[in-house]
Amino acid sequence: MTFLGIGNPDEGSIYPHHHPQFTIDENIMKYGAELHIRTALKFLNG
Repeated sequence: MTFLGIGNPDEGSIYPHHHPQFTIDENIMKYGAELHIRTALKFLNG
């Protein structure tokens, strides 16, 4: 299992999930996508 941190205090993204002021640092999304792509390619290429 892998966890990807999506908080960024510099951007004000400091609140936990389900908090009314929860936001994510969308810049981190590209790393999550890359993680999933590399995992799938590793699985497919054996």
